[in-house]
Amino acid sequence: MRTAKVPLCLALLALLACPIGASAQKYPEKPIRMIVAFPTGASQILALLLADKLRDALGQGVVPDFRPGAGGNVAHELAAKAPSDGYTLLLTSGSITISPSLYPKLAYDTFRDFTPISNLASVPNVMVVHPSVPAKTLGELVRLARSMPGKLNYGSGGFGSGSQLGSELFMSLAKVRITHIPYKGAAIAMTAMLSGEVDMVTSTVPATIPHVNGGRLRALAVMAPQRVPVLQAVR
Repeated sequence: MRTAKVPLCLALLALLACPIGASAQKYPEKPIRMIVAFPTGASQILALLLADKLRDALGQGVVPDFRPGAGGNVAHELAAKAPSDGYTLLLTSGSITISPSLYPKLAYDTFRDFTPISNLASVPNVMVVHPSVPAKTLGELVRLARSMPGKLNYGSGGFGSGSQLGSELFMSLAKVRITHIPYKGAAIAMTAMLSGEVDMVTSTVPATIPHVNGGRLRALAVMAPQRVPVLQAVR
């Protein structure tokens, strides 16, 4: 049975169908596969913690299967093709509700193929630049980007990912042009950022704060209505 419900944003646990009838009384009778739409990194910790808690609650193993790429669509399509027997979970982000407006042809239907279970986490994004970028404030970055259109670049977790859309929103509001370099996941984009391969990344606070505190990245702006306690100096 597949039901359409309003998807939950940012971190979503979606179940492909639910066992019904007599079989529901025995569920689960075998290990559960949890497809994760992210590469290893901060999301890996969330996936492993969730797998442990579900194992304790259900009495069966929950095996994370990391399938990053294409802004989450690799994992989404794989989960949509899985049997509708209640033994496939999908751990993803708000990209599952964004992709239908970005891609004309998808191998899945967000509202038909998935049933939301829980919103697991909600964290703000922060815009960071490599220390080699001569901009110490958001205003300085805007002026720098305007002085050299398309010369600066930013990394993202792929087309349609939150990291791309956050950066694109900034460019639209600031009226600047910065070249997009997509990667197979936000964690990989962050690695490229640390190596100096890209100039800017929009990512989550947990993923960036260790590098900001260590001086390896410079935080310019938090994309939230209020300041973040661990980044009080950043607006």
